[in-house]
Order: sequence, then C-alpha cells, then structure tokens
Amino acid sequence: MRKQLMAGCFLASLVLVLGSVAPAVAQVVWTGAGADNLWSNLDNWDFIPTLGDEAYVNGPAATAPNGPLIEDGIVAEAGVLIGESGITSMTMTGGTLELGGWGMWWGDSSSVTATFDMSGGEINFTGSPGVWEMAWQSGNDPPGGSHAVWNMTGGVVNALGTQWPASGDLGATATVNLDGGTINVGTSRDGLKMQVGGMVDITEGQIILEGEQSQVDDYIASGWIVAYGGDGELVDEFDGAFRTLSATPPPPGNADFNGDGIVDGDDFLIWQGGFGSPGDPSMGDANGDGNVDGDDFLIWQDQFGGPPPGGAAGAVPEPTSLLLLLLVIGGVLTKRRH
Repeated sequence: MRKQLMAGCFLASLVLVLGSVAPAVAQVVWTGAGADNLWSNLDNWDFIPTLGDEAYVNGPAATAPNGPLIEDGIVAEAGVLIGESGITSMTMTGGTLELGGWGMWWGDSSSVTATFDMSGGEINFTGSPGVWEMAWQSGNDPPGGSHAVWNMTGGVVNALGTQWPASGDLGATATVNLDGGTINVGTSRDGLKMQVGGMVDITEGQIILEGEQSQVDDYIASGWIVAYGGDGELVDEFDGAFRTLSATPPPPGNADFNGDGIVDGDDFLIWQGGFGSPGDPSMGDANGDGNVDGDDFLIWQDQFGGPPPGGAAGAVPEPTSLLLLLLVIGGVLTKRRH
C-alpha cells in the first residue's frame, strides 16, 4: 500500500511538472481472421477499436466483401475509420457506428477501391471536425488511383461535413448511390463539399443540409448531384433552416411514337412494324432501352387514349375506333403466339 501511495504521489507530481498528456492514438487493424465478418468479434481485429483509435479496414486484391459487418445489436466505435489499400469493403445492415475523432477516410491512398454497402443502422460523427472524407491521394502519386463508393439503400448517416472526393484535382473518384435512407450534413469544413470526381445519384433517399449551403448550387449545375442517373428530377427544398435534396423518377416512357400529341392506333401500327427489332422511339421503343418489344406495348396500352407524360393532349380516339383497334391488337398478338 505504501509503495502504491508513493507511486501515486510521484505520478501526480510528474503530471504537474509536464502538464496533462493526451493519450496516444492506437492504430487497430482489421484482420478478418474470425469465422465471421462481425465488427464485434475480437478474432477479426488486433483488438476491438474504441473512440480514440484509428480503425484500419484494408483488403487484399480479392473479391469483396472482405471487411467488417455491423448488424442489429452491434454498437461499434472508432476515432477514425480508414480504408487505404487493396480492394476493401464494409457492410452495415443495422446497429450503430460512432466516429469520435476526425471522422472517416474512406479510400485513403492512391491504390485503393473502397466500397461501403449500407442498408440500415446509424452512423454518427461526434468528433472534431467530424468529416466524412472519401477518395484522397497524395500529389506525389500517379493520378486516378483512389476510388470510393458508398451504396446506401437505408439507414441514417449524421456527418458534420463531407469531402467527396478529398483530392478532386488528382483523378480520385467518390460516388454516392443514394437509393434509400437519409444523409444529414452539418456545417463543419464548409458542410457538404464536393470536387471534380464526385458524384451523388439520388433515387429513393434524401440529403438534409444544415442551412442553405449555397455551394451546392454549383454542384447541381455541374451535374455532380443528379436524380435517377440524370433521368429523374432533383427536388431541392429549403425551409429557412434545412435544405433537403430528394428526387422524383423519370416519366414512365413515351408511346407517342409519331409525336402528334396523342397515343392512338397510329402509334400501335408503328410499334407493330418495329416489333422484335432494335429501334428508337420513332420505331416503337417507348422505354428507351433500344429494343421494340412487349414492354413497349404495355406502355402504349397504359397511355392509350391520352397524351404522353408531359405532352399536350391531342384528339381522343372515338369509341368505335377504339373497339376496332382492340380487335386488331387481339388478332396481331394471337398470330405472334403461333
């Protein structure tokens, strides 16, 4: 007991002399040596990372997924999440991940392809600066070697800021496929920040920004933030406190093949003539997939008697003409079955 008290007094005196010393940051490496890929399995790490650690999730040049899985019931944490070499991946279907330090360096070198698949759960950036960074590389390295992909169909990410990519002038790429879920972005380090090589494609998901973040206007104008691959419509709303980006899908095809403002029997005859062949809209390809087939007929059938989506109404077919046309269609389809 005496020795312990003396040692305690000595350490206290040393702290007074040297001042408070910040704890060292530990570098924890993912090994994947366990029988599963669970983040919570000690066999998959040097040791389980904590909020003060740098967690390295690196992969060999092998088929992904090869990285951690966070699922319901798992409470994961790290100071910084880093993917910096090889072909690496991570999956999150539930649970929580707290990043209590710098944030995330996903795709952090000139020789990495890092993919994150998220369908559920919640990621919280609680440290400083709390930035979600993807695709960084040094200017001394060959350009275009850093690639980061974020595929999201559900869940929530609460980031204080982003950098997509972090090295926009070096050929790095950062792609966010937002097909569900919500991304919340604060104002740290300029909030939502993108550069050349960044791409956000929104379908079913949404991005909610703290404040107006007017720099986003330039990203939209540059085609870095799109809806449904550029075919849909980007919905941009600001309520004075938060700016929300979401999307509406593209129109369901156009069966007005002759462009006269009405989908009628003339359009059916065009489809009939092009059926079974490659073609464009003028030949009966209503959905734009390069083929004239049954899918295009179903679009024509759905739009028959009215204008195409977004078009002005033309003359509506008379009931007698409609009946005759349906009889003709029945005969054509019957013949094609034989």
